[in-house]
Amino acid sequence: MPFNVSFYIIAAILTVIIVVRVVIRKAKPNLGHLLTAFGIVISSCIGNQPAIDQSQWLIRKDYTVNGTLLEANPGKGWSSNPLESNIKIKRSFRLYVEFLEAKGTNAIMLYGRETESQNWWEGMIRFEIGLENDGARVYYNVWDGISETEPSPFLTGGFSKPKDGIVIVQFDSQGKHFSILNSRGNALLTADMTQSRNMANGIFPEGIKLVNLTSGPYSEMKIARLLILEPGE
Repeated sequence: MPFNVSFYIIAAILTVIIVVRVVIRKAKPNLGHLLTAFGIVISSCIGNQPAIDQSQWLIRKDYTVNGTLLEANPGKGWSSNPLESNIKIKRSFRLYVEFLEAKGTNAIMLYGRETESQNWWEGMIRFEIGLENDGARVYYNVWDGISETEPSPFLTGGFSKPKDGIVIVQFDSQGKHFSILNSRGNALLTADMTQSRNMANGIFPEGIKLVNLTSGPYSEMKIARLLILEPGE
């Protein structure tokens, strides 16, 4: 039973006790009962509502079901660790990440479209979020497949890694718009992808083509939770 519902039930019981004392027994209301019932209702309305109600979101994919993910690259190039391909998306969804620690530069990549030529960037539509500066900073990029240099990535930026390591990215069903949230539900960024001519239909017009982990040269990253969530019924 939800926490605040239990409190409302207790408050209702105390209210009944007060009514019985006053109406039936003609007794004075117990001040303690009155204050308790009032305090429970107020605290239920104000203090016990979580910023992010995870009960509204169901786990569709859990890439950490067997424990912590470690992506390590001892070499000079960039590593590639595909986790899953061709995920159909019909509704809004969330990417939920709990970063632990990292060395170098690393990323989680969601492809809406993979490279269409020998040039790694050409035609590729990709959202990526990861850690840089040895885990001190979260960065994000959106590549629209138009150019290897400016103005590509189409969108880029970053922020200090939250103390709890949790970052949530909420997309609409095609990835036309997304928001980056912290664990309290505060939006750190809201972005519109349709401003790019290659993303008029969003980052994921035909679903997620590939979920991939990557690490730069001599880099590694540990992830406690990596989930794709979808709205509950």
